[in-house]
Amino acid sequence: MMMFIILIMKKKRPDCHFGINEALDYINKPIEHYEIFSTTRNPFDMYVSLYEFTKENNFHEWRLFNKEDNPDFSTWLNRIVTIKKDPSIIKLFKNDHTSTSTWYKESTLSENVGWITYRWGKTCCRINKDTGRGEEMVTTYLKQESLNKDLISLFKNKIKTPSHIIKDIKKSTKINQTINRNPYQEYYTPDLIDLVNNYERFYLKKFNYTR
Repeated sequence: MMMFIILIMKKKRPDCHFGINEALDYINKPIEHYEIFSTTRNPFDMYVSLYEFTKENNFHEWRLFNKEDNPDFSTWLNRIVTIKKDPSIIKLFKNDHTSTSTWYKESTLSENVGWITYRWGKTCCRINKDTGRGEEMVTTYLKQESLNKDLISLFKNKIKTPSHIIKDIKKSTKINQTINRNPYQEYYTPDLIDLVNNYERFYLKKFNYTR
């Protein structure tokens, strides 16, 4: 249900990615009766996808380079990881305080935690106002690698869903905007594998991902 709330919010602010805090503020109701679900994706695959999407679409948040620069994947990924250590890289970010890229840049967590792990915490957890501690709010995760199967299981077991919607999901196929790229495994050198394993270690372990 929470995913549908976020989709409604995005119609009002299509330029933003909303997290659990914004969704809860939007509905302004107790959440006990809501099924809160989100998706996960292999970080190794996600970084490659983000890199290629950035190149193809001149995506401002994650360009991290000028048009003349056009870095290879290794340079680009290292720039993300070293963003807190290199002031010149920070200047390349768009000054948009609603984006996870800007939040990540400004967070002290970025010194030890990768962007994907940070993004999970920002979008799927909230701060308990009474204790000051973070609380995970998502009850079900759907893996993008098995999205149709996981979504059907969610609708059958946890959310009352009309049968025709489930049939439509079964018939649907994956559409990838960056179809003209090599398998993500081919982008990684041993050093880059170590880099992602180190900075995304929490996310990798939590969702049982490997290269």
